[in-house]
Amino acid sequence: MGSPSVLQSEFKLKSKSYAKVSCNLSCAWAEKTGKQLIDFGSPLMGGQRLSPDGTASNSTKEVTGYSFLEAANMDEAKSLLKGHPHLAWNGGCDIELHEGIPM
Repeated sequence: MGSPSVLQSEFKLKSKSYAKVSCNLSCAWAEKTGKQLIDFGSPLMGGQRLSPDGTASNSTKEVTGYSFLEAANMDEAKSLLKGHPHLAWNGGCDIELHEGIPM
């Protein structure tokens, strides 16, 4: 994995070629989702796995972004993600749902 600055440069170059299409699709999904989209999120890269002994290694999770939704339950959250543009990407892109637990 490259350094964060190299990865950011590569992302910017690659993203210019499909930024408009991706943005249009993502913005359409966001509009459809409405107020239940609490945080649109942003792209992520360069993840690190931290161990209890203080060592770090590159993450193998391939997390590339996040968003926060507000839903009454997991079924409603899944319904909100129907038609999300990332699910139509080539290359096996998928979305994981995780529920926040009040503390």
